[in-house]
Amino acid sequence: MGIMVELEEIAAAQRERQRAQDLEDFNNELHGNETGRLPRFLSVEAREALAEGKTGRQSKSSLSTLDWLLLNDPEFAQAYELAMDALADAEDAVQTALDQAIARAEETQLALDELTDKAMRLSDGRAVFMDQSGIVRDEKGNAIDPVLAATLEWQGYGPSFEDYLEKREADNEADAAVLAIREDQAELGEIRDELSDEDAELSTERVKELHQRVDEIRDTYIAPVDAPEIRNETSMKVEPITLG
Repeated sequence: MGIMVELEEIAAAQRERQRAQDLEDFNNELHGNETGRLPRFLSVEAREALAEGKTGRQSKSSLSTLDWLLLNDPEFAQAYELAMDALADAEDAVQTALDQAIARAEETQLALDELTDKAMRLSDGRAVFMDQSGIVRDEKGNAIDPVLAATLEWQGYGPSFEDYLEKREADNEADAAVLAIREDQAELGEIRDELSDEDAELSTERVKELHQRVDEIRDTYIAPVDAPEIRNETSMKVEPITLG
């Protein structure tokens, strides 16, 4: 228990040092000592104003609302920089997941198509399958008239209706996964639009809210890292030393 508390204290200290470094960087930017972090979020006009040292209140009318906040409110600028970095990470994670999901959906669709191609066909072209009870069904699960089914020449190697249901369910799940990821991707796009709106009256609190939502989406697609195994040294057996 003591080790876990110690690890938490170390992590908290690291976060505090990072926060202090972030604040120092932004203060440096605002006083003309460029660190290369803040300007990447500014418009061309704001970068020029920063280079010329015109970042005070008198320049507010010539800057967008977003630029002015970034140049004059260190707390907002820090929150904004952290949110935008988190957003970029989330977008990358979601895009990777989407690429994998699309590839999976293509595989399941191909498997379903190949299985369906092996099915028996009625005269109207419908694919049919025999279930475990011996009932012939079409792709929608409708039972085929026994008289019509009896005209089919079963070869004994066609896929069963249960085989078809398994492939269809896998394909449906893969398609649903793609749709869900696209919805998350669209939400991230809306968040980026809000954060990038130069004339919006964004507050620091709102930026932090958006950052939190970005993290929630990102965490959906990033596998948790297993905690390192910690040996309890107090339980280690110590052999006595025998002096010769």
